[in-house]
Amino acid sequence: MRRGYNQSRSIEVTQLPKPVREQVLDRHTVELRLMGRIAAGRPLEAVEEHEMLSLGEFARSDKTFALQVKGSSMIDDHILNGDYVVVEPTQVANPGEIVVALVGNDDATLKRFYREPGGKIRLQPANSDMAPLIVRQPT
Repeated sequence: MRRGYNQSRSIEVTQLPKPVREQVLDRHTVELRLMGRIAAGRPLEAVEEHEMLSLGEFARSDKTFALQVKGSSMIDDHILNGDYVVVEPTQVANPGEIVVALVGNDDATLKRFYREPGGKIRLQPANSDMAPLIVRQPT
């Protein structure tokens, strides 16, 4: 602000302050690593990429990363081909949660997680046209 030239009791606004939301975002900007693409269909090779996404509002830790979805197995959960998912690594998955599952040595897929009898895991797509993927629980 500055005083108006040759005028008593006058103030000119020279710059408006940023809205509160912009001020908060400026302070909490976090960039996430785009680690690659994740299959939402048949598993595909997990290939690491080196891109960054600025999604600070969604990141809770520096281990959080993003994957771009490739496929249509999660369309009933409104996760579409080309969408990005934010992934927070954890040691525990609860039944019904959407997980990034490693299948075999190099393949990964995005599915809902369920434990099945006999030490098996069902990776359930959210697309009625696709069958679940049943895998043995890792030891």
